[in-house]
Amino acid sequence: MKAFQTASERVADFVARYSVGARGLIVIFDTSDGFLWNREVDFPAQNQIRWGKEVFIQPLAVAIDEYEGVGIVLVDRATVRLFTMSLGAIDEHIREEFDRTKIRHTKTTGMNRLGSASHLQRKAEEQVRSNLRHVVKDIDWMLAQHGVRRIILAGSPQVTAKLHKILPKRLASEVIGTVDIAISATIEEVRKVSVPVAQKFEWETEKALVRDLVTEAAKAGRAVVGLGHTLHALNQGRIWQLICADGFHSPGYECSRCAALFSVESTSCSFCGSPLYRIDDVVHRAVDRAVRKGARIKVIRSEEAESALMNAGGIGGFLRTVLYVLGMMA
Repeated sequence: MKAFQTASERVADFVARYSVGARGLIVIFDTSDGFLWNREVDFPAQNQIRWGKEVFIQPLAVAIDEYEGVGIVLVDRATVRLFTMSLGAIDEHIREEFDRTKIRHTKTTGMNRLGSASHLQRKAEEQVRSNLRHVVKDIDWMLAQHGVRRIILAGSPQVTAKLHKILPKRLASEVIGTVDIAISATIEEVRKVSVPVAQKFEWETEKALVRDLVTEAAKAGRAVVGLGHTLHALNQGRIWQLICADGFHSPGYECSRCAALFSVESTSCSFCGSPLYRIDDVVHRAVDRAVRKGARIKVIRSEEAESALMNAGGIGGFLRTVLYVLGMMA
């Protein structure tokens, strides 16, 4: 208890003197060497204190899932602005202007000028298409540089439709929606109109994911559902993606030696034979363990998808594919 007292006093003193300039603050303290680490985050973090031998990374894993990165392409006929939105924050990376003199509409009067006007208009439209082809290259750069897998096209419906039409399939498949907003919009205005689009896509993705999970588990195929089955697969290192309902919590048991997790009490660990001890929330521990084993994490928050998952046991996971290679001896 002396170590806990030391840690709590040190962290409490640090927080009391710290002026938080963001929506959340994470503090980690190690009593063995006095190491203290802190980081401000731009997403809401639930107030909580954790004491243990391992860093409690579950809230960070959940936040990364909830605020998955989105690329935003704000474009008009002669300007492109590129943004990324992640973990509650938005950043602008590129603002590029093209030559507007080449895309101006020409207004003329008289029949003798109609041919000239038509020619100039075709030239202007070709310049717009050239500009948009350049935008495609900028989008490629953004995806490679910032690792986003979701794209929102922003701007007038006419221009975003033209851009969407010329996107190669690999980029078009990443587009999750469009928004109508002026090229002169502030960065906060861009964020406000983009958040609902990203949220709607997230909800639809969650419904499809839970549906696939339950279906695959029913086939006894590449997925499991239910706390006991999921923990068993996790202990064996077989979970590729762990999926749990946001409101699902359950006590459980952990092996004192190999750290295997169990949903029901037993006299000893089925893997190494060591004693088990009770933990208040085995679901949180499972998320933490899955992250450390390299699994992806998905926390289901939308009402419909969460309800469906709760009916299936509150937690589940897609399994890693095992490839058996058979060879012949020479």
